Amino acid sequence: MGTSKSYGGPGGRPPLLPPWALPGGGGADPSPPLPPEDGNMPQAPGDSTSPSSQNTPAPATPSLPHPSVRPIPPSVQNWGRAKRSFGAAISNRGRGSAWQKAGRGYVRALGGSRKAAGSARAAQRSSRALGRFLADVANRGIGPALQSLGLDRYVGQSPEIVMAAIANALAPEGSTREQAAARRAISDALKELYEKYSLPTGTIDSLNNMTAQAIVDALTGAVSSFIYRRWLSDLGLKIEQKAISHSQAVKLEREVKKYVRDRTRLDLKKIDVLKLNWKSDEAKALMKQIYTDAYSFLGGGE
Repeated sequence: MGTSKSYGGPGGRPPLLPPWALPGGGGADPSPPLPPEDGNMPQAPGDSTSPSSQNTPAPATPSLPHPSVRPIPPSVQNWGRAKRSFGAAISNRGRGSAWQKAGRGYVRALGGSRKAAGSARAAQRSSRALGRFLADVANRGIGPALQSLGLDRYVGQSPEIVMAAIANALAPEGSTREQAAARRAISDALKELYEKYSLPTGTIDSLNNMTAQAIVDALTGAVSSFIYRRWLSDLGLKIEQKAISHSQAVKLEREVKKYVRDRTRLDLKKIDVLKLNWKSDEAKALMKQIYTDAYSFLGGGE
């Protein structure tokens, strides 16, 4: 399982488009964490004046640090089988039932779909926070939505800086593999939105065109990305250590998304993402069910 002190993901492509958002590429002024669900907004660190003050200095570029990792204590036998199944799927180039077998072995090693979903609490929280934020953007606009996250000081900044600040707010730094994977998954989902709304050549205001379908796509991407990244992490497969090649990682990502996306979209069809109270118990139950169903589907309906 490995004993590395930090998990940087599978590598091969950045978690968020701007290169300064990678480890060591930005400043040391992280955005505030997601506000508590009682609606009380925390004050951004270092802010002693109103966000609208003319004299407020431009914010430093937020960083996306990589947390240290505490290894998971799995069943050695089950994880050995999961690794062998994954290796067979890679060597067989995904032919036949190789990927299905690898998925079943992996979910079994996690203790089944319910336990897998139960250990993905940070992913469920960050996915729900993503849905809450994007629905707010669609309903009220990007300015008020940023305000709701306590990110007033980033209004008017470049799309790259704003998106990195959003990523920090929705998925704060953690200390476990699961938290690291959840953080990367949110960055992946925001990356897709960054491209979908042409932010590299436009302004952050382009997000005011947010639709319900875009929210569903972003949530689906976050779920599938989390499962993919956690799978690599749990098996100790890292591109930078040449335990897995870039092409193999891309192949796994494609297969995981093929299994997970349709299942997740099916669950999300049951609700109106623009009207759902994302702070409610209903939203918590929905997200837990989405992750349970995704792992169940990956595990062959175990």
